[in-house]
Amino acid sequence: MAKSRRKAGKSDAYSLVLYAEHEFNASTFTSRVIAGTGSDMYSAIIGAIGALRGPKHGGRMKCRWNPATLRNAGRSRSRYPQAVENKEVVIGFGHPVYTIADPRHQVIKRVAKQLSQEGGSLKMYNIADRLETVMWRAKRCSPISTGSPLFPTT
Repeated sequence: MAKSRRKAGKSDAYSLVLYAEHEFNASTFTSRVIAGTGSDMYSAIIGAIGALRGPKHGGRMKCRWNPATLRNAGRSRSRYPQAVENKEVVIGFGHPVYTIADPRHQVIKRVAKQLSQEGGSLKMYNIADRLETVMWRAKRCSPISTGSPLFPTT
């Protein structure tokens, strides 16, 4: 149990650092404004987390991919292109700035693979990798790295 929590903490740490270092996004801006008023560090962090929860920033994290809905990569082959054809939003894909690829993705993907190997199963990693391929072929749409349901790192 403690090892699992450490792994979750490691993936969360990578994710939060990538959020913080990602240009001048809403949560970074919010924390800087709060800190700039002379407020304490904790208030700046709480403000940043509040901005991160918004649906136009990281708030889509609450729409996490439910791996229990996919039993194998073959099933994912038909589900995701169909969602694209129906013009449905596919959570975890497409970024308003990084239309080709999110540069943070390779970091998250590497951490996900490492944690999956440490956990003794690459099953979910392989499904996520397949979904990435399927979505790229269907719509030239790459995964959003932080807050993405793909490459779950916990």
